[in-house]
Amino acid sequence: MSGETFLALAIDRGKLVSEMKKRILATLLVAASLVGADQSFADDACTARAHADKRLDPIRAKLPEVITSPTMQQLADHSKPTKTEKQALIAYDEDRSFCEQQFGAQLTGEAASAFALFVSNSRKLRASLYSGQTDYATFVSTDSDNLQAFLNYNTALQARVQAQAAAAKQAKEREEAQERIANEALEQQQEQFEEDQKRRKLEAISEALQRFGDSLRRPQPVVTNCQSSYGNTRCTTY
Repeated sequence: MSGETFLALAIDRGKLVSEMKKRILATLLVAASLVGADQSFADDACTARAHADKRLDPIRAKLPEVITSPTMQQLADHSKPTKTEKQALIAYDEDRSFCEQQFGAQLTGEAASAFALFVSNSRKLRASLYSGQTDYATFVSTDSDNLQAFLNYNTALQARVQAQAAAAKQAKEREEAQERIANEALEQQQEQFEEDQKRRKLEAISEALQRFGDSLRRPQPVVTNCQSSYGNTRCTTY
């Protein structure tokens, strides 16, 4: 085709699964482009649906291929949808809602809430564009800003989760180190206690043997020699 594109949320499923495993949720949120048959597409339902829907032909050039990357011409297009374009916008809303549901179903917790808010705001914008209250430039600019806000939140959420995980890991490592040190100290105390017990037993055995040996010794005879001189007597005992 001529290169005209329309906006649709399309998720590269393989890349999404990889990121979900690594970071809690995917940060890639791009749009599918309706181009010629020689262009390769991710094999997922969202892209396939967007590629096949010919009802979107009237608005292909009006909306950016990637939500966060509108062209200068698209940002400067202050026209409002014609009757034919409004019919295309109905199909666009159906396709995009399908893609948003497909993507949002894979999110949980805070990420799911943030994405739900983005979807809600986008649907209001689409309704405003369809009704003619908003022009294409306002829709494209606001939708792009809203998605960028979601992606920024995503990045901050991932950083916070990673920081919490790192802090939990460090705390666990400190706890394990303290437990290891305590166990080593306990083992040393046990070893010292056992050494002291062994030493005291050996000392007791040695003392008992000493007493036994002493009991086997024969008493030495006592000899007393006495000498008298000038009326004095002196005795020596040995």
